[in-house]
Amino acid sequence: KNSKLRSLLFIPVGYGRFSIESNFMELPLLRILDLREARFKGGKLPSSIGKLIHLKYLSLADASVTYLPSSLRNLKSLLYLNLRINSGQLINVPNVFKEMLELRYLCLPKETTSLTMLELGNLLKLEKLMNFSTKDSSVTDLHGMTRLRTLSILISGGGWGMETLSSALSILGHLEDLTVTPEFSVQFKLPIYRPMLPDVQHLLLILQ
Repeated sequence: KNSKLRSLLFIPVGYGRFSIESNFMELPLLRILDLREARFKGGKLPSSIGKLIHLKYLSLADASVTYLPSSLRNLKSLLYLNLRINSGQLINVPNVFKEMLELRYLCLPKETTSLTMLELGNLLKLEKLMNFSTKDSSVTDLHGMTRLRTLSILISGGGWGMETLSSALSILGHLEDLTVTPEFSVQFKLPIYRPMLPDVQHLLLILQ
C-alpha cells in the first residue's frame, strides 16, 4: 500500500486476463488508473472508485465488467474516460457524466440496456466522443460540443430524426473524423451543412 501513488497501470501479459481483488481504491492521490483487460470479482467495478476524486485518466478498455457504479459521478476531474468494456452482455450505464465538465475524451460502452439514459449536453470541452448512441442519449446533446474533432455515432432506437441529426452535426465546425454506424444494414443520405467549407456546402454520408 502506498497512499502517495499517483499512477497505476496494469499491463496484461500474453493472452490471459488478470483479476483485481486488492483494494487499490485506497490510493486517494491517484491521477492515472489504467485497468484495461482487467477482471473484477463478480464483474463489478467497486463503488469505492468514486473516492478517487483526483483522477484525470481512467481506462477500462476491454475490461470484463458487467456493473458500473453510480459513484463514478464523483470523478469530476477526469479528462479521459474509456468505458469500452468487454462485458459479454448488455450493461446498464448510470447517468453519471453530466458533472464531468472537464472531459476531453469519452468512449461509451456499445452494448447497453434499455434502462440506459445519459445526459451529455454539459460536456462542452469534449474533443473526442466514441459510441454516442441515439438510443441512450438525445441528439441535441451534441449542440454544445463545438470542440469535437472526432465523433462516432451508433444509430438505433427512435430518439432521432434525419433533420435533427444533420442540424446537430452541422454545428460541429471543428469535426475532422465522423463515423456513423446504423443498427441495421440501411442506406440513406445524411446532409451536413458545413459553413467552414464554403466550396463544399454539404457532405453526404451514404451508409449501408
